[in-house]
Amino acid sequence: MRRLSAMGIRCVPEPQATFHCWATLRDLPAPFHDAMNFFRRALDRKVMTVPGEFFVVNPGKRRQGPSPYRDWMRFSFGPPMENMVVGLERLADMLRGE
Repeated sequence: MRRLSAMGIRCVPEPQATFHCWATLRDLPAPFHDAMNFFRRALDRKVMTVPGEFFVVNPGKRRQGPSPYRDWMRFSFGPPMENMVVGLERLADMLRGE
């Protein structure tokens, strides 16, 4: 949680006992504040994240316009700790432009 927060990624609410969190990318600079852009760029670095748009339930396409989850991402705490550390380091490098 501290690593995500240091990158400007805020989990809302901060999880108390779970294996994933919902986080807003709203405070990140462009293009990283858009979850699909973040997802694609993270994949380039071999890090899997899940954009909030993937969880939108919209039967019959009743809801029009852009997804309300464009700047939301789900991060999992399920992988082994070593994998999470590597993934967080890669994401931090990505956001720094390295």
